[in-house]
Amino acid sequence: MKIFQRNTGLGIIAGLLVMWPALVGAQAQELVRENVVLEAGLRTPTRVQFQVESPGLLLFDAGSIDLQPILSLEGPGGFSAQAEESQGRSQGLVYAPQGDYRLLIESADRQGSPPREVQVRVTLLQPENRLGMGEGVEGRLTPDSFMLPGSNRSEWYLVEIPETGTAVISMHSSDVDTLLTVYYPDGRIDSNDDYGSGTDSRITLRGEPGVSVLLGASALFGEEGAYSLDARIPEPPPALRLGELLRGQVFSSGSGDELRYEFTAPKSGYYRFSLSSSDFDTLLEASLAGGTRLSDDDGGEGSNSMLTVPLDEGENAEIIVKSYSGSGSFELVTALIPDPPALELGTAVSGELSPGGINRYSFRGRAGQLVSVQLVSQDFDTLLFVTTPEGTSIENDDASQPRGGSSAWDYVSRVEYQFTGDAPLFIEVRGYSQEDSGAYELLVTELDSDSIVPYREGARLELGEPVTSFLSAMGIEASSDDWYGESRVGQVYTIGLTEGRAYQITLESDSFDTFLQIDGPQGEAWENDDGPEDTNSLLVLTAPASGQYRLTASSYSGDAQGIYTLKVEEFELGELVLDQRGAIGAAQVEQEYVLTVSQPGTVRINLQSQDFDTRLSLLDPRGIIMAEDDDGGSGTDSMIVHDLNEPGIYTIRVMSFSSDAAGEFHLQVYRKDL
Repeated sequence: MKIFQRNTGLGIIAGLLVMWPALVGAQAQELVRENVVLEAGLRTPTRVQFQVESPGLLLFDAGSIDLQPILSLEGPGGFSAQAEESQGRSQGLVYAPQGDYRLLIESADRQGSPPREVQVRVTLLQPENRLGMGEGVEGRLTPDSFMLPGSNRSEWYLVEIPETGTAVISMHSSDVDTLLTVYYPDGRIDSNDDYGSGTDSRITLRGEPGVSVLLGASALFGEEGAYSLDARIPEPPPALRLGELLRGQVFSSGSGDELRYEFTAPKSGYYRFSLSSSDFDTLLEASLAGGTRLSDDDGGEGSNSMLTVPLDEGENAEIIVKSYSGSGSFELVTALIPDPPALELGTAVSGELSPGGINRYSFRGRAGQLVSVQLVSQDFDTLLFVTTPEGTSIENDDASQPRGGSSAWDYVSRVEYQFTGDAPLFIEVRGYSQEDSGAYELLVTELDSDSIVPYREGARLELGEPVTSFLSAMGIEASSDDWYGESRVGQVYTIGLTEGRAYQITLESDSFDTFLQIDGPQGEAWENDDGPEDTNSLLVLTAPASGQYRLTASSYSGDAQGIYTLKVEEFELGELVLDQRGAIGAAQVEQEYVLTVSQPGTVRINLQSQDFDTRLSLLDPRGIIMAEDDDGGSGTDSMIVHDLNEPGIYTIRVMSFSSDAAGEFHLQVYRKDL
C-alpha cells in the first residue's frame, strides 16, 4: 500500500496553521477556509457553518499572530468537541458523523483590543482502505505516510463493527514500536501502545453493529518499517460464578486491553465484586440491563476495586476488568452480601467502626418517598456510601451540621434519595481513611416532599420566588466546558432579565456543595462554587442585555444529589464608594486600599481579574482580618459581603491565590445602609 503526502500550506499566517496533506488511497477534502475578525473581550463567538456529507476524520483549527483563538465544534445530535490551544493556534481532531456543523470562534483575551484577523480551516479525511473481520493486511510506514498534527506518520483504515458489537484489532511489526488509535463516531478516542511483553499493539473495538470507526496504524517513535494488521471477532466472555476466585492477567491500561465476564444472579440481592492486584492499579466496571454502567477505581483497600451491585434473580451483569495504570496479574471474586440489618425510619442506630472496617445496613422505602440518610461521629471523619436500587452509588464525606441533632458532632455525612419503587437502599458506614475508627450514629428521616417542586427541564423561574427541588444523580448533564473542564449533572431553568438591572442569584443546599452556572442571551457566562461565607453559591450581576438567561443548578462534585433552593431577585448594589484598577507582580505581590466608614452599613467588595486567581481580605480598624475570600465571585474572582457596624478606617487587601501570579485587576466597593 503506497501513501504519499502533498502539502497544501495556507501561506497567509505562516507557521501557525497546520499544512494538511492529501492522500493516495484516501480523500482529504477542504470544507472551510476563510478569515474571520475577532474582537478581544467580546464573549459572543463568531460562527462558521458547514456540512459533512459522509463520515470521516475532521481536522479543524484556527490561527492568528495577534491573539489566542478559542475554537469549538457543534454538530448533529448534541455532538461537540473542543480544540486544544497553544501559542496563537487552536487545533481539534474528531471523527465526524454526517450532518450540519458549526464552528464557534472567540478570543481567549478578555481585555478589549482592536479587531484582529483569524484564519480558520476545516479538512475532512476519508480513508478508502478497509479492514474486514477475519482479514489481514500488510503495510509499511514511510516518509510519505499521512501525518496528523502533533502525531506520527500513520496509515488509516475503515473498520466496521461486526454484529457481535465487539472486534479485536492486532498490529505486529519487527521494525517499529507499534501504536494503534481508534476514532469513534460518538467522539471516543482509544489507543494502545504495548500489549503483552513486546512492542505489538492490540485494541478492542466496542460499538453499535454496522457502525464504522477509523483505525490509525503508526509507530510510537515515528520509525519507518513494515507492519501487519488483523481483525477478528473475540470469543464470548466466560461465565463468572458466585464464590469463584478467578485469576487472570492484564497487559496494558485502557480499553485496548480489558477482560469481560458474564454473571447471572442465582437469587435476588446485593452482590459484591472485588478486584485486587499487587501489580497494577485496578479498575472495575459493571454493565447492567437498561444501559446502567457502574465503575470503581479505588473502592477496595489501597488501589484495589470493589463494586456493590443490586441484581434480581436471573438478571445478568457484564463485569469488566481493566487497569487504571500498569499491568500484571489480578484476582476477581464474587460474593453475595448477607442481608444487612434493616433501619427503621426516625430511629437512630449507634455503632462502632473498626479501623478499615465497613458496617452495612439497609432501608426499604416506598415509591415517591424522600429520605435523608445521616451519619455523624465525634471520633472519626465519616464517609457514607449508599447504593440505590437503580445500581448507582452515592457517597458523601462532609455535609453541614446534623439535622435535629446536637451541634457537638464534629463529622457529618448525609445522602438524600427519592425512591422510585419499593426496593431497598444499601447503606455502608466507612471512615474517610483506613485508620479511622470509633463510635457513630446513623439515622434515616423522611423529608417533606410536598414542598419539593418536581423538576421539569427548562422550567421558568419567577423573579423573587424561590424554587425548591431535588437534584438527582440521574439528572441531565450540564455544560461540559465550564471553568473546570468537567461535566456535571445539573438541572436547567430559564428567566427573563432586563438590561442594566442588578440581580442576585442564590443556590443553597444543606445536602451538597452547590455549583451555579448562568448563560446569557448573547453568549455571556458566569459561574460560582462557594459564596462569600459558605458552600452555597451566590452571584450578583448586572444584566448586559434583555432576554432569557439560562441557570444551571448542580453540585461541585458533579454527581451529588439532594434538596436545593434556587432564587433570583432584584438587587440594590448601593453607592459605588470605591472603583480602582491596579496591578500586582513580582515587585508588589499585594495592594491595599483604605475604606473610611462614617456610619453602619453593608459593603459588597468585588475583585475581578482576567490575569490571575484573585484573593481578597477585609481588615478592621485594628488591622485584624474580618473576612477573606478566594473564589466567592464568578469563576476565580473574589467577593466579600460584610456588615460594618463601627465607624472607622478599614483596609482592603488585594492579592493573588498564587504567590507568583501577576497581572491587572479591578476592585469595586458598594455600600448601602443597614
